Amino acid sequence: MNFFHVGIGFQGPTVSTDVVQNAIGSEPGWARYAPNCWVVASRVETAQTIATRIRNVLAEADTVFVVSIDVNNSFGYLHKQVWDWIKQQADA
Repeated sequence: MNFFHVGIGFQGPTVSTDVVQNAIGSEPGWARYAPNCWVVASRVETAQTIATRIRNVLAEADTVFVVSIDVNNSFGYLHKQVWDWIKQQADA
């Protein structure tokens, strides 16, 4: 399983989180941990593919950053349900 961090800098007109989350996709899923930040799990997609799909729904002035993350070398103070989701995806 590959994991990515998605960060969006919303500068333009408000884009609903539903629109962004639909663009992120659902294979196999994502966890939103802040208003502009997601962890995405994928078996096949690349950072470029995810970023391009998201960029297509954002306002011109918005920015998007997608970077691969190693969840086996991670630490933070996220809500338990986010850590549980990450562990579940990593074990899948």
